[in-house]
Amino acid sequence: MSDAQNTVHWTSTKFSETLMMDALLKHILGLMQYGMSDLGEVFEVIGQLKPNDEERWINAWSAVALRLQNLAEMADRTDKRLTASSTYLRAATYWRASLMYFSHPEDLRIGEYARASSRCYQRYLELSGYPGRYVGIPYEDTFLSGYFFKSPVAAESAPLLIITPGRDTWADDTVWVYDAALRRGIHCLIYDGPGQGLALRLNNLYFRPDWENVNLSSISHLKFPESIRRGLVLWA
Repeated sequence: MSDAQNTVHWTSTKFSETLMMDALLKHILGLMQYGMSDLGEVFEVIGQLKPNDEERWINAWSAVALRLQNLAEMADRTDKRLTASSTYLRAATYWRASLMYFSHPEDLRIGEYARASSRCYQRYLELSGYPGRYVGIPYEDTFLSGYFFKSPVAAESAPLLIITPGRDTWADDTVWVYDAALRRGIHCLIYDGPGQGLALRLNNLYFRPDWENVNLSSISHLKFPESIRRGLVLWA
């Protein structure tokens, strides 16, 4: 048997005995290449966790998120745009992370931390120059939160990729898709659908089986720039 066949697969490395905690920690570490997390900060949290302990999870992540948000705001006030934007971005990730393994819908921290993540991410976009802006998509008697990203290298007529996150994740965390698309001249629209991200935690919208109607809402209610070709691509 070759050395390659004897190699232990990376998924065998465990950061938690709890399956979901372990998967989420690996997801958050995977955001590091986009500047959305930091190895030391994530390991700081890992050291405080206990299997199946949701309270430790939300407290550990929110403590790091608040510390970074305060640092970002301090840098923002002194016009240190690069420091502020990169720190806002990681704070936004950790605010979201704090809610990913927390199942108490009546807890007031859910709305507070979800709004904090959104504010930090929007401020990151404003300061960094990353080509995105917040959009509110009309949906039934409420709205879906999302972002429109205009590729800076797109041709005069370019396609639009509409990205909806999988399962109960957040649209912001599909960065590995929209960042790659933007670099290839493709505009992107991301949004949290029912049962996901802000739609679940702020608007109390739950999953529905006819997701095609959710996509239709995102397409029909937004006025896209004329430079975007009418041929749309959906990804989930």
